[in-house]
Amino acid sequence: MTNLDDNPRRARGEDHPKARLSDAQVRAMRDDYELNHMTMRAIASKFDVSWHTVRHLLRYERRPFTRLPRGHDD
Repeated sequence: MTNLDDNPRRARGEDHPKARLSDAQVRAMRDDYELNHMTMRAIASKFDVSWHTVRHLLRYERRPFTRLPRGHDD
């Protein structure tokens, strides 16, 4: 059985046609939560998404590949 994540033709993250957030926005959300101690609801309001979406992103249940070392610039 092939792992779907290994498929090079599969759109992921901000490349997906239905993506509402860029990878940079996802990293900013995680920084707001981890470094600035913002609540999930405050982050959801800031980025105009549901807090459920924020929760999934912060738990790395969505876009787990959107991880860059701190201090890394795009």
